[in-house]
Amino acid sequence: MGLTNLESLITSLVGFYTRRGYNGSVVTTANFVQLSTTSIPAQLVYVSNTSGKTLWVSTDGGTTYLALPDGAIFPFNNIADLSTISLKASDNTADLTVTFRYEV
Repeated sequence: MGLTNLESLITSLVGFYTRRGYNGSVVTTANFVQLSTTSIPAQLVYVSNTSGKTLWVSTDGGTTYLALPDGAIFPFNNIADLSTISLKASDNTADLTVTFRYEV
């Protein structure tokens, strides 16, 4: 027995508003490091800076960036691919662990 039009609409809406969330982390280097080296679709990404340093977060490989101060959590909306976000410490400090959460 198939779904009625109303059941299909409700299923579609619930699927649209329900996201699955995942946590991740990345270790900085002197260069920009991608949040993921593989293609992972994401609707929303939260970068959490608890590294003690200012981070530069880029969505275009480092040409333009956002300065994220220590203690800040910043959301990126409508990200097509997690690998498009990269970051590094503003003073090129390596071996800092930065956590993030993404929702698909």
